[in-house]
Amino acid sequence: MSSLPTIQLIIGRRRSLFFGASLLLCCALAFGLPGLTPNANYTAYFDIDDGFLQVHRALSEDFQQFDGVTVILEFTDESALSDAALEVAVQLELALEELASVVRVSSIVDLLALEPSAPSSDPLLAELFENEFESSTGLVQDREKLLSDPRAKGLFVGRNGNSLLFDVSYELPQGADTAALLDTMQSLRHTVLQQIALANRDVNVRYSGALVLNEAYIRVVRHDLKLFLPCLIALLFLTLSVLLASAKMAASLLGIGVLAVFSGFGFAGWLGLELAAINAFAPVIILSLAIAGGVHVISGLQQATALGCTPSHALEASLQENCLALTLTSATTAAGFLALTASPSPPVRAMGIIVAAGVVSAWVFNFTVLPTLIGGAKQRLRRPLNASGYDRYLRRLSNLDVVRTLAPFTTLLVVAALLVGNNEINDNVFEYFPAGHELRRDTEFVADRFSGVNKLIFALHSDETYGLFDRELLNKARDFTSWLNLQVEVKRVVSLLEVPAVKERLGDLANDTVVNQYRNLARDHTTTGLGIEQLVDSEFSALAVHVYLRDLDAVTLSKFDRRAQDWLKDNLAPYHYRGAGGTSLAFANLGQRNARSMVYSLGIALIAISVICGLILRTWHGVWIGLVCNLSPILVVYGAWALGDGRISIGGAVVIGMILGIIVDDTLFLLTKYRRLRDANHQAPAQNAVRVVGPALVVTSICLAAGLATGLLSDFAPIATMSFLSIAVILTALMVDLIVLPCLLRVCDAP
Repeated sequence: MSSLPTIQLIIGRRRSLFFGASLLLCCALAFGLPGLTPNANYTAYFDIDDGFLQVHRALSEDFQQFDGVTVILEFTDESALSDAALEVAVQLELALEELASVVRVSSIVDLLALEPSAPSSDPLLAELFENEFESSTGLVQDREKLLSDPRAKGLFVGRNGNSLLFDVSYELPQGADTAALLDTMQSLRHTVLQQIALANRDVNVRYSGALVLNEAYIRVVRHDLKLFLPCLIALLFLTLSVLLASAKMAASLLGIGVLAVFSGFGFAGWLGLELAAINAFAPVIILSLAIAGGVHVISGLQQATALGCTPSHALEASLQENCLALTLTSATTAAGFLALTASPSPPVRAMGIIVAAGVVSAWVFNFTVLPTLIGGAKQRLRRPLNASGYDRYLRRLSNLDVVRTLAPFTTLLVVAALLVGNNEINDNVFEYFPAGHELRRDTEFVADRFSGVNKLIFALHSDETYGLFDRELLNKARDFTSWLNLQVEVKRVVSLLEVPAVKERLGDLANDTVVNQYRNLARDHTTTGLGIEQLVDSEFSALAVHVYLRDLDAVTLSKFDRRAQDWLKDNLAPYHYRGAGGTSLAFANLGQRNARSMVYSLGIALIAISVICGLILRTWHGVWIGLVCNLSPILVVYGAWALGDGRISIGGAVVIGMILGIIVDDTLFLLTKYRRLRDANHQAPAQNAVRVVGPALVVTSICLAAGLATGLLSDFAPIATMSFLSIAVILTALMVDLIVLPCLLRVCDAP
C-alpha cells in the first residue's frame, strides 16, 4: 500500500492546511493543561484502593496516627536533660501546639508535666500518670531513671543524651495543595528557629517525617523542571546542530518536540491525571523521542538532496521512504509506554499515558509540521548524514565475521542471563534522595540516635468494646511483644503493656480485680483523657503494637512482615489482627508489585514486537531476530547492574516496562530498509541497510542519550536511576543493531 498521494498533499498545495490543522490540534490538547493536578504527597504513588495503604489509613484512624514532622534539637554543649535544655523543650512544645492544624505534640515534656484529666481521687489513674521524675520545684530529679525509662529512651531522648525529639502531628485540611504544605512547613521552621533564638542556646535543628518528605518531593520537582528543560533544549540544539550540520534543522526538530510535550501533557490534563515527582522526567522523554523520529526524515532528505534531487522531490522521497518505519516505530513506542498502565502506581501509569500521547502527537507533527518548518530544504545542505566518515565505520561494522561476532555475543548473553536474577527489588523512600540531601541526612540521624523512622503498627482486635482487657488477649499481646523483641530486625517495641504502671499491675493477669479495674477505668474516660489514644482504639477493643525496625531493604522488610503475620495467624486465635501498617512497608510492597507488572508487560511487548519483526521480514526468522535484538540489551545492562548496585527501585523497574518501546525503533528501521533492499534484489542487503539507515540511528541514539542524560542531574533517585539505565540500554541496543543484527540477517540470507 502506497502513502504517496497523502504525502504529496502534505508537501504540496495542502501543506498550509495540514500545518494549520496540526497546530489547532496542539492548541486544543494544550487547553487541557490546567486540568493537571500536582500531588506532592507520598500517597500519590498508591492507588486509592491499595490494600497496604488502606491498612495504613485504617490504623492511623483507629490509633490517631497523623502524618507529621519529627523535630530534633541537638544540644552541642550541654545535656538534653539539663534545666536550661528542658526549659527550651517546654517553651517549644507550647509554641508548636499553637500552630494551625497541629493536633498533638509528643515529647519528653509529656513525661515531665502530665496531669490526669480525670479527678485526682481516682487512684488507678493517678498511678498511671504519676510524675516519677519531677521534683516539687519542677526540675528533673532523677535523670538516670528518666533515660532508662522505656517511654523516653530512644523515643524522646537521644541515646547519647544530648538530643530531644518532638513528634508534631498534623491534620491538614482535605485537598490541601502544594502551597498549603509549603506554608505549613515554613511556619513550623520559623517557630522552631524563633524559640531557639529566644532561648539563646547553641542548638542544631533537624527535621524528618511524612510532611518533610512531601516538602522534599515538591522541591525536587521544582528543581528538576527548572533544570531539565533549559539544559535539555540547549544540549539537544547543540548536538543536533553539530550532527546535522544545520542550525535550522535543529531548531525545527526542537519545535516539533516542544509541540509534542504540550500535546502529551495537555491530553493528560483532559483526563484529569495527577502528577508526582517522577513525572517531571516525561518532557525529557517526549522531546527526545520526537526528535529521534524527525531525524530520520531529515536524514532521508539530506541523502536525496546529495543525490541531486530538488528540495521538493527530496522531501517527498524522504517522507515516502520513512512513512512505514515511522508509523511502526511510533506505534510500538506508544504501545511500550502504554504498557506502564499495568503498573499499580498512578504516577507510573500517568507517565505511560503522557509519553504515549506525546509520541503519537510527534508522529503527526513530523509528517505535517516538520515539512513546513524546514521549508522544503531550500538551502543547500553542506553534508549528508551518510558522509564518508559514517560510511567507512558502518561498512566495517556490517562486514564483521559472523562466527567471531555471534560466538562472544552468545556467551555474553548467557552470562548476563545468569547474573540478572541477582538484582533485588529495593524501594526505600528516604533513599530516593542523595546522601548529602538534608532529609536523607536528618533521617539517618534519627535512625542512629533514636528508634528511627522505619515503623510498623500491628493492631490486635477483640471485636468487643473494652475487650482489650480480656486476660487471654493481654497474654497473647505480651507473648507477641516478647517474640518481637527477639527478632534481629527490631530496635524496640512500644505498646500499652510497656507503660510501667500498666506493666506492673498486669503482671498477675490471673487477678480478675486488676483487669476489672482497668475495664472500669476505660468506661469512665476516653483514650484522649488517658493519654493513650495511640496505643488503644477509642472503644478499647483493640491494642496497637508499634514496632521500630532497623534500616531494612524492601525484601528483608517484607520477609519480616510475613514472619510477624504468620506468628499472629498461628498464635492469636480466637482474636484477629490488622496490619502491618507503615509507609516503608507500603513502598516495599509497591516496588515489588510494580516490578512484577513491568516484567509481565515486557514479556507481552516482546512477543508483539517479535511478531511485527516477523511480519516485516515475512519469515519466521524475523520473530527470533526481533526477540534477540531487543531482549539482549536489557539482559546485558541489568546483568551488569547486578554486579554493581544490584538494587532496583521504582525508577529501575519503570525502565523495564518502557525501554523496549524505545529501542525497538532502530530494529524496525533497519528491518524495513533491509526488506526493501532484499525485495529489490540488491547485493548484500543487510550491509547496505546498515550503511543507509545507520547514520540516522547513530544520531537518534546520541540525541536520546543526551536528552536522558539531563536526568542524571536530578536529586530524585528514581529519575537518576531511570536515566542511567535507559541510556545504557539505548547505547547497548545501538551496538546490537549495528553489529549483531546484520550478522543475524546474513545467516538468514545464507543458502
